[in-house]
Amino acid sequence: MGGIKTIQLIVNATTDVHNVTVGTVTQGCDSKAALLKTIMARRGPSPRKEHFDLASSILNSRSRQIKVQPKWVRGHQDSGFLNQYLDQMALLNIRCDELAKTARIAAQACRPPGNTRLSGESWPIFINRNKVSHRPHSALRQAINGPPLLKHWIERGRFTREQTFTLD
Repeated sequence: MGGIKTIQLIVNATTDVHNVTVGTVTQGCDSKAALLKTIMARRGPSPRKEHFDLASSILNSRSRQIKVQPKWVRGHQDSGFLNQYLDQMALLNIRCDELAKTARIAAQACRPPGNTRLSGESWPIFINRNKVSHRPHSALRQAINGPPLLKHWIERGRFTREQTFTLD
């Protein structure tokens, strides 16, 4: 989904810089699941799903001027095919994946800790400096009703260990 978000940012910046008011772009992706969760989604993602932060960021940052036509393309995972049988979008996808991997490795090597907020993302949740990107309900419950607190109330006789599983 990171590639989808990156292309979205590029398209949005291009429309802003060049004052584009209407248009269509075909966005290829080698993950059908990622396309269904983002570009082709009819409603917002569930906070219980993985990559909720990235999927919601993509949906909330859609360009109003540019219509996106999603297209599933073959990618690096389809490397059993000889490159001459792959279309231009598949070859571009493979090359973009290679460049993205190289850039990610270089960025991680010199990135200072800092902002992990995504543009267009709804309110992020951090627990002990770790960003919760899916299942916030479970993570918050664990942080609030975690082992030290449960132990405290069990020792005080407020409820039994068995009753802790029914807390909401």
